[in-house]
Amino acid sequence: MAVSQNGWPAIESGTDPRLSLTPWVTGRILAGPVCTVLSHVARRFHAEVESITVSSSWGWAYRPIAGSTDISNHASGTAIDLNAPRHPLGAVGTFTPAQVAVIRDILRDVSPAVRWGGDYSGRKDEMHFEINTTSANVDRVAARLVPTRTTTRRRDGKTMIYRSGGRYAPLVHGIYAHNGGWVELRSAEERTNLMAAGVKEVWILEQSLLNLMQDSRA
Repeated sequence: MAVSQNGWPAIESGTDPRLSLTPWVTGRILAGPVCTVLSHVARRFHAEVESITVSSSWGWAYRPIAGSTDISNHASGTAIDLNAPRHPLGAVGTFTPAQVAVIRDILRDVSPAVRWGGDYSGRKDEMHFEINTTSANVDRVAARLVPTRTTTRRRDGKTMIYRSGGRYAPLVHGIYAHNGGWVELRSAEERTNLMAAGVKEVWILEQSLLNLMQDSRA
């Protein structure tokens, strides 16, 4: 079986079920922990480094590394390129020192799972972030990024969900598209009634939902 440069199995089709869609890049990313880790990188990059232009940010592609016969890590769905035209292959210094400092913090967040192309010893590739470790290490990093949460109830009867750092936030039973906006429901009964009325639920990632919710204490 062909493998990419980092030793992960290469995937020959962009519609392979092992690949997962992500809002950050065209193409897909290897589903599961790899998607969790690389999506975390992209999400922080977009929020803290610069806005991502999806049309010029790339995921899976079955091809060799430019100038090499080795299969690119993009072929295994374990690499992403962010804002490629702004950070062309071989260019150095395409980020400001402040942006590089944030990138370093993001890399610490996902260590030891991700390597940045700006750290290559040879030709730099500052658009590029890739998995550079074993699946066991990626699993551990992904688990760290999405910690186990437990629920409790407040005296007023509202359900709360435990978040990392000892904080609680309201448990949302559903987010629905309604009259051009979103309706956020705080009770299972409201959710049931709206579903019965035929209003379609808007599904979003749990982590994205938690990021949107304001902190609240029990």
